[in-house]
Amino acid sequence: MARAPSYGALHAGLGDGRGPLDGLTSCPLELYYELVIITLPDLPEGAGLAADELRLELACALYARGRIGKVAGVQMAGVDFFKFQQALEERGIPLYTEQMLADDVQALKDLFPR
Repeated sequence: MARAPSYGALHAGLGDGRGPLDGLTSCPLELYYELVIITLPDLPEGAGLAADELRLELACALYARGRIGKVAGVQMAGVDFFKFQQALEERGIPLYTEQMLADDVQALKDLFPR
């Protein structure tokens, strides 16, 4: 698996005519993710998965495993929030779990003690 330049290497060339992000004057740090290039074996004929579909499938799978949240899933898949939620629903992936509810209740208790 080949790795693309790190954030530091990309940012070093920001706007100075040397880097891949030349022409940008500023970018919020939270938009930067380490770029990982994955080489996949040829898909069986008829699989018909395009790169954007693979990104969506990966984002849904990572969300389902609790590895990323919805916002990161949206960014990874390159779709809007509602399309990502629709994709989760189509795959039977819960949008809100009992654990999420418990975490929210605990956060409220911590914020508003009796």
